[in-house]
Amino acid sequence: MRKADIGIASRPGVRPTRPGDPPGSADAAHAWTAAGGAVGAAVIDGIGHSPELHALVPVLAVDAARRTALRHPMAGLIGAAELLQNPGAPRGGPDAVGITARVRPDGTWIAWAEDCRAYGLDPDTGILTRYTTDHTVAAHYAQQGMPADEAAAYSSKLTVSFSDLSIAACNEAPIPNGHLVILTSDGVHDQLHPTTLNTLVQTHHNDAQALADALVAAAEDGIEDGQPYRDDATTIVIRPLPTPPDTA
Repeated sequence: MRKADIGIASRPGVRPTRPGDPPGSADAAHAWTAAGGAVGAAVIDGIGHSPELHALVPVLAVDAARRTALRHPMAGLIGAAELLQNPGAPRGGPDAVGITARVRPDGTWIAWAEDCRAYGLDPDTGILTRYTTDHTVAAHYAQQGMPADEAAAYSSKLTVSFSDLSIAACNEAPIPNGHLVILTSDGVHDQLHPTTLNTLVQTHHNDAQALADALVAAAEDGIEDGQPYRDDATTIVIRPLPTPPDTA
């Protein structure tokens, strides 16, 4: 069985943990291939910044990716969330959101919590489709009919996170067999115009690492509290490779 073509890229933002410290990243990503060929992938986006969180998110990503490959994307997401849950403890500890994907020859299944996203590119039609819906107040208001520009003001207000995540609060969905799979943190998709995102995918879809690098490099600065701000940006690209025909 041929292995998938996998690309991972991540760039820290510009907010330091403490004044004078270099920027640290609260994003992490990992992909792991099981012996049977299933690829488990995870993008984790920590909420806020702290030395503890920066050290924790890579652990969550590795744990989520391995559980996803061996079991299921939902198991990967819930298992990683349980690593930082501490029932009965005061609120305010490290928290995160994320997305997982299990890619196999018979198709891909994803699970997510909050505003990490998954896209799939149909190799036959060249159509790029988003397969996730954000767990934010903005998304909820938009679904209720609020104009998009008004709902956008609530895009940073989360409705789901790892600190109290349960199966009932997650979503899962399939991505068709053979599709290129792209997982992104909000520092990528929120800072890229959809047209730019689609153009980059169409240009680099035959090279997973080149596409991952291009998506992260293209993420632009945003505005937060009236000041320029660059968020952490992370992506995983998985390009399933077709199994060669049996020539025996």
